Amino acid sequence: MNIPEKIGLIEATQLAGVLPCVFLIGLLLVISKDRQKLIVPILFFASLAAGFLVAFFTKWNIATELRAALMIAESLQPACCFLLVSQLITGRIPAFGYWLILLVPVVGGGVITVSTLYDGDYCFQGKECLSIESIRILYHVFASSLIFLLLLMQFSSYHVQASELPMRKHRYWLIVSFISMYLLMLVLDLLFLSQSIDRIEHRLSETFIRISFIYFAFTSVFRLFDQSKPFKKQSSSYRDKAVDPEFAEKIKQMMQDNHCYLEMGFSRDVLAQQLGVGEHVISKAINQAFGKNFNEFVNGYRVEAAKKRLAAEQTPVTVIAFEVGFSSIASFNRVFKASVGASPTEFRVANTTPKMA
Repeated sequence: MNIPEKIGLIEATQLAGVLPCVFLIGLLLVISKDRQKLIVPILFFASLAAGFLVAFFTKWNIATELRAALMIAESLQPACCFLLVSQLITGRIPAFGYWLILLVPVVGGGVITVSTLYDGDYCFQGKECLSIESIRILYHVFASSLIFLLLLMQFSSYHVQASELPMRKHRYWLIVSFISMYLLMLVLDLLFLSQSIDRIEHRLSETFIRISFIYFAFTSVFRLFDQSKPFKKQSSSYRDKAVDPEFAEKIKQMMQDNHCYLEMGFSRDVLAQQLGVGEHVISKAINQAFGKNFNEFVNGYRVEAAKKRLAAEQTPVTVIAFEVGFSSIASFNRVFKASVGASPTEFRVANTTPKMA
């Protein structure tokens, strides 16, 4: 390995970008108990770190295989971003079909291979020539444009108001920051291809955008994945006492006023954090005051919201199911029929069709 005599400003900033990525991955592993939900964010921040390392090692004569591996990891970044946004919106790990987006980097496989073997220009049939850097940027434009459109489509399905709960607010602004970062990156790539900025300006600007995103998103990522229970404010003796009726009423009022049950993936943990108590306190209060477990309690509100919309609107049943908080149409149909005694479609017909005299 040929080590350069000195590290310039670009290399220094890229190294500065790797460190928070590694730190954030380590922090997620410490604060979160659900390791499955960490797969997507870890993949994303690892690919982000690989992007910094690819540029950092430009001056290093590293092995072709290692350089190719870093470039492949970097190319996965837009697809990983899409998967992470999907997880943030639904509150669960993306379904198998979503993971097919990782096949997008295969389209750029030839680009990655060529860029690892050549350092000069690549000429098409001996006529038009493009620098390897330009070819890589063209692929980035293609991949980023595709992912950017998919992110907008995903974001358009995020109908609930971000201001209703602090956690929802963190999720909302994190998604906005993802979309903003890729929009800025796309503009930057187009400026480079149009020769409005040179290679150094492009890399330096790209590095600062990515670092800014990491620090901007740090707090939101920490809040969304923290399961270390820092919000417990009740004493241990509280566990042995009967549930205060006023506390149960507070839970009911929060559900009615904030409509937090509309959030897909709304969990007992989220409600506990908002009320500053442990999850067991929430379960105990709901069980004693309402005679239900948490899922039955929340689904009751969702079914009532669905009944009102089914009777008053012609919105498709599937759309209503997701907008009232259910994660799948199958679970919505099952819960609705068990509660109402009829399927959503049957309920709509019975409540919208004029009755014969």
